[in-house]
Amino acid sequence: MTYSPAVRLAYFVLVGWWASAAWILGVWLAMLTPPGLAAGTRMINRLPQALLLGGHKPARAPTISLTPTAGQADWRWRALYAVGLGWWLSLLWAALAWLACITLLGLPLALVMLSFLPTIANLQRTE
Repeated sequence: MTYSPAVRLAYFVLVGWWASAAWILGVWLAMLTPPGLAAGTRMINRLPQALLLGGHKPARAPTISLTPTAGQADWRWRALYAVGLGWWLSLLWAALAWLACITLLGLPLALVMLSFLPTIANLQRTE
């Protein structure tokens, strides 16, 4: 469903800015567990929709494969990176993107930053 810009702006002002903060916190708490890591990756891709009631949608749903495809790093390296460094870096990146989005002038920058979030979290290439 497509919403008008006025509806999306009203949603952002009334709900989106705080709902996206709760979404970010939920994603990173879920990513502390192995099953939550896969779910968290899918939830990261939905963050702009929680923020703007639609927003940008990923070109395709992320897939989890045990063999590297389309330039993806091996899943073992991605998992090691996600647990050791990606969790912290992506949390910091998401917090900075959220701070940029609460100022309406920073919203375009925040959306670009959020599009890089899966790569920062676990080296996922989204094309």
